[in-house]
Amino acid sequence: MISFLQRRITFVLSFGLIVALTLTNTRADTSDFASSGELRVGLYSGSPSSVIVNATNSQKVGVGYELGAALAKVLDVKYVPIIFPKNADVFAAAKNSTVDLVFTNATPERSQVLQFSKPVVRIERGYLVNSQGAIHSVGDLDQPGVKVGVSVGSSSELELTKILKSASGVRTNSTAEAVDMLKKGQLDAFSTNKGILFEMSDQWAQGKVLDEVTGYESIALGVPKTKTVDMQVINNFVDDLKVRGALNQMVQRAGLRGVAKD
Repeated sequence: MISFLQRRITFVLSFGLIVALTLTNTRADTSDFASSGELRVGLYSGSPSSVIVNATNSQKVGVGYELGAALAKVLDVKYVPIIFPKNADVFAAAKNSTVDLVFTNATPERSQVLQFSKPVVRIERGYLVNSQGAIHSVGDLDQPGVKVGVSVGSSSELELTKILKSASGVRTNSTAEAVDMLKKGQLDAFSTNKGILFEMSDQWAQGKVLDEVTGYESIALGVPKTKTVDMQVINNFVDDLKVRGALNQMVQRAGLRGVAKD
């Protein structure tokens, strides 16, 4: 009869073999993610889910920014963050394969160009309005003459055409431009995920993020489909960050708000 100690030794040896094989396979695939020895990560400024500048110490923070650095360390390659003005520019760079990795809303449209990991975080969607204006709830929005801003090329732009029938959509080039237009009354509301909306409201005393949740963005790591990679490597990386609590720490450092409870 096999003793408990013998069973224990057999389990440890078997588990060790599995881990060794997994690590070997991961190392064999890392060059596919960064064939040049650099991991070029596409980011866009103004979103804590991507990259922002910490007002206290002027250092860059952001969930996407830190994820890129952490993955580059795992792959043992140089981390090269490439920061664009807006998310549409990041997607264009991914489409042209001038970046190796992005962190963005995993929509069906983007899945035509990108292969996505499992969702990393889910963020609530909503609207930013003037607290002194006429819009007090989502029900006030879809009216003739109401102007709702969206970022050019964002997933919000496509969603807005499906949701609003009477209000007009207005395309903006940056969150700074959108805040300025809200202040001047050129927009009645702005639509995106609440992580960005709360950052925008911090820049404007009269800014208010409506309480209602209009949907969710499933933010994931994406790799251009032009690259032949094993996405399980990325999924294992995400799982490890969640288990160790490292992902939650990234979210807290970035000050990302509006994160949905899984």
